[in-house]
Amino acid sequence: MLSAIVLYIWNIRSLDTLKEIMKPLTIVLNILLPPLAVFLQHGLGGTFLISLLLTAIGWLPGVIHAFIVNE
Repeated sequence: MLSAIVLYIWNIRSLDTLKEIMKPLTIVLNILLPPLAVFLQHGLGGTFLISLLLTAIGWLPGVIHAFIVNE
C-alpha cells in the first residue's frame, strides 16, 4: 500500500516537472514549427489541421494560431 502511495506522489511530481519543461519548449516550437507545437499539445484533429493550413498560407498566421491554442 505504501509503495502505491509513493509511486502516486512521484508520478504527480514528475508530471509537474514535465509540464515545466514543456513550457519553454512549446514557446520555441510555436515559433519555429507551429503545427508540431499544436500536434504535441492537442494531437491529430481539427486544431492541428487548422494550424497546418494557416502555416501553409503563411508562417505568421500559423505562429499566431499556435500561441492562441497553446496559451
